[in-house]
Amino acid sequence: MNRITECKSVLSLIVVLLCFILQSNAQGVLSLEDCRRLAIENNKKLKIADEDVKASEAQKAEAFTKYLPSIDAMGVYLRNQKEINLLSDDAHLPVGSIGSDGKFTFRPDQLMVGSDGKPVMVNGQYVPKDYALLPKEAMTVDERNLGIVQVGLTQPIYMGGKIRAYNQIAGLSEQLAKSKRSQELQNVILSTDEAYWQIVSLVNRKKLADKYVETLTKFVHDVELMYTTGVATKADVLSVRVKLNEGEMVQTKVDNGLSLSRMLLNQICGLPTDTIVMLKEEMADTDVEEVPAESLERVYSRRPEVASLQLATDIYKKKEKIALSEYLPTIALTANYLSSTPSFFDGVSTKFDGMWSVGVGIKAPIFHWGHPVRVYVVRRHRRTR
Repeated sequence: MNRITECKSVLSLIVVLLCFILQSNAQGVLSLEDCRRLAIENNKKLKIADEDVKASEAQKAEAFTKYLPSIDAMGVYLRNQKEINLLSDDAHLPVGSIGSDGKFTFRPDQLMVGSDGKPVMVNGQYVPKDYALLPKEAMTVDERNLGIVQVGLTQPIYMGGKIRAYNQIAGLSEQLAKSKRSQELQNVILSTDEAYWQIVSLVNRKKLADKYVETLTKFVHDVELMYTTGVATKADVLSVRVKLNEGEMVQTKVDNGLSLSRMLLNQICGLPTDTIVMLKEEMADTDVEEVPAESLERVYSRRPEVASLQLATDIYKKKEKIALSEYLPTIALTANYLSSTPSFFDGVSTKFDGMWSVGVGIKAPIFHWGHPVRVYVVRRHRRTR
């Protein structure tokens, strides 16, 4: 009795394990919307299109920064071979005085006197008696170690419409990326619907082929009995068997096509290719809804390909403005702070010292062999042609 109970317990455990395994391997019934959702979630091209949209949004934000001022910093260190000497030798400066008229003059006691007691003159000039020494080292600047630090601010004021055109192109590029993403989404939905309804069609064809083979099998059996009784001929039996073989070939083709279609749908939905899923339309007959008629103009207006072509045309129009802006003047406000060592702002010093500056820069092309205009004219000619 105990052995019987143990056997029943083991059998129950095996049944539970088998049910659990079958339940884990079985797939639920998928509708068309479920397949579309899985295909959208697992399509790699659609994910790439999403990243392209994010990149275009980042480029649009980056293009807007061209309106804002830019701040740059620069640091330079140079090791020079020689120092700067303003004097080749020590200088001797005559000692005199400033007269009442503000001119530099010599007093009699500041002039060299000859043996005759009169001031000595050389080339018509009096010779001073005393000199002030200006040593060479005092006029030497040690620039062997040179350091420069600059911080600058640039605010564009007018760039010939270039910045505005860049921002417009960035906005159009964002719309173009979204249009391409919409086109890729429609392609994913289209391929999913084709694979889905292909399976539904093959399932119904399989039912018809199985019914046809079943009918022919019964018919072959009846014809063989008729041949046995002498009612039918051998040719009748062979003719019916040929039809049965043709039906079995059609049945095999449908089975193979159904397997391949299921693998294709699994690939589109991101499922393992050996997974067998049941579709909602396989289990019940569905009526085909009539699609309302619609004009081709409205169909074309909703196509993302047409919108992409229009956006591409607008982008090239903005590029024409960028080419034309090369022939227009540009105006920018600049502000800088420059510091260096050695510095010369208050004598010669080895400390960092600097100054700030503010200015407005204007740049206007005068003659470049017609390069900007020629480019603009060629692009206009290509567009109008």
